[in-house]
Amino acid sequence: MPANEAPVLLLFPPQWTPQNPSFGLSSVGGHLRHKGIATRLMDLNLRFYEEVLSPEYLRLCRELTRSRAEHLRNRCKFRVLFAVEGDSLDRDAAHLLRLDELLERQDDPWDIAAKGVVEALATVRHRERFYDPACLIPALILLDQALDLVGAVHDSHLALNDFRATRYPLTVEGMEEATRDRWGNPFLHLMRRWLPDIVACRPALVALSINSFSQILAGLTLARLVKQALPEVHLTLGGNFFGRVADRLQRRPDFFQLFCDSLVVGEGEVALEQLALNLREGRAPEEVARVVTAHGRGPLKPDRVTQLEEIGPLDLADLPLDRYFSPEPVVCIQASRGCYWGQCSFCDSYWGVKLDKKSTPRLLSEMQHLHQQYGVRHFEFIDECLTPEDMGTMAVAIRNSGLKLHWFANARTEAGFLEVLPELPAAGLSMLLWGFESASPRVLKQLVKGVHPRQRWKILRTSAASGVWNFAYVFFGFPGETREEAMQTVEALCSNTGILHSYGRSVYTLGRHSPMAQEPEKYGISDLVEGGTDLSVNLTYTNHLGPDPAELQERVEECTRRCREAYGDPLWMALRNRENLHLYLVHYGSERVRNWSVSPQELERAAAFQK
Repeated sequence: MPANEAPVLLLFPPQWTPQNPSFGLSSVGGHLRHKGIATRLMDLNLRFYEEVLSPEYLRLCRELTRSRAEHLRNRCKFRVLFAVEGDSLDRDAAHLLRLDELLERQDDPWDIAAKGVVEALATVRHRERFYDPACLIPALILLDQALDLVGAVHDSHLALNDFRATRYPLTVEGMEEATRDRWGNPFLHLMRRWLPDIVACRPALVALSINSFSQILAGLTLARLVKQALPEVHLTLGGNFFGRVADRLQRRPDFFQLFCDSLVVGEGEVALEQLALNLREGRAPEEVARVVTAHGRGPLKPDRVTQLEEIGPLDLADLPLDRYFSPEPVVCIQASRGCYWGQCSFCDSYWGVKLDKKSTPRLLSEMQHLHQQYGVRHFEFIDECLTPEDMGTMAVAIRNSGLKLHWFANARTEAGFLEVLPELPAAGLSMLLWGFESASPRVLKQLVKGVHPRQRWKILRTSAASGVWNFAYVFFGFPGETREEAMQTVEALCSNTGILHSYGRSVYTLGRHSPMAQEPEKYGISDLVEGGTDLSVNLTYTNHLGPDPAELQERVEECTRRCREAYGDPLWMALRNRENLHLYLVHYGSERVRNWSVSPQELERAAAFQK
């Protein structure tokens, strides 16, 4: 970085998994540096986890819990005495019960966590202990127990892969209150301590990446503090999440007064490059394509669409690779943008994204650079899905290069995989994450999956026979799904554990940009509402065809019960996430991992933190 040039400062706020570097930081940072723009990266998500998972912080949480419980007890007594009713009383009472349950335990949970947290962190980072489930699983459980203690103080849920706080609505007014609430906001006091380090960078532009609901509270808290501390510096928010709500927020000038100067809609590399140049040259930010301010928005489309091939390579400089919660990083990489199928009725993840892909030589060059420069051997492709042809071409290139790399990716069950699957493991493929969704032919047709219900089993059998681990995404609650159709999906999982080696279960939600939201009557839904909030990316709706919430909950519980019986006590469930599973598959092979069981007690405790 030139000595006298004020940098672009890229900040990645909590909450995201601290296991691996942020793709947004490495991608945007790499592109800006490739274009000669001085850039600094700060992974404040990793910093947050390192600070709260320390003996000192956990013992502080014990004192905060006692103080908070006493405050809530007095407040509840006051409200009962003066007959003050309402949701806030119910919420405070529930919070008090949660804190009292912790305080009344015979063994001090904060002391237990404080004594074990250093060793637990060392285990998830250690190349030998990580691969010993007898060490790893207790370490993961202790870390989640410690994070549960941190979340309890603030009436929230915090884990290694999640953060949820329901105290405040996702509105501008709700976030204005939440970002200054020292009791309800677990990030505020830490971020105030981090501000001097941010100010010391003397940035020309500050950009925050917010990609999901779990980052909203922390991201907006950080944005508000930085905006107050550096009022003369342009602050922009980007990431997948804000691109979906920018149209609504532009109608809320108070949002920009509180939290930022602009929003970047869509992919951020080129927009931030142009925004940095505009600010340097004194031109208006809203002249940049896909940049939104309170005063207007730039063109929806740039004059010239930049291809992925022209985006700078990933750059991990500034990121402490040895401090992430893994013995070696599994780095996210992107071979394509958009979804080449792009027709699923329930999905809007490809909304607003132009389909594009890197050439195989460019992709291989990027992987080779990361391997040689940073020692990276493991990659997670974050593409919506890779075509069988592209996987086959990439596999040939990797084998011919002599690189010993390992990777996993999302895929569709298409006939082209029958030819290429046997060749992929030799090129480092460990696992494919298949969009299985449902075993009902009728539901699949409604989903517009574009796959043949019977043919996909042939593809999945071929994949398993080739040594590839098959992970199945399934969900319940699609409008009109009957109990019999839901049980078809459950039966497919339970009867094919040798083919569908693991699964991820979710409940259907209606994305505001999905094809279903554009033609709701076709699917028996009506009364669409924008979640009732400024920051909602999903729609609430009336479902005329079922299932109702009680029926849906019963089906989900049935799936959990029957799959636990069918899969036994599998190691993969205790490993918690797909990155850990990938590392185990590479280390031990799919057959060993598939047949590996853990104690029911350990699995039960691990599963409790996955709910």
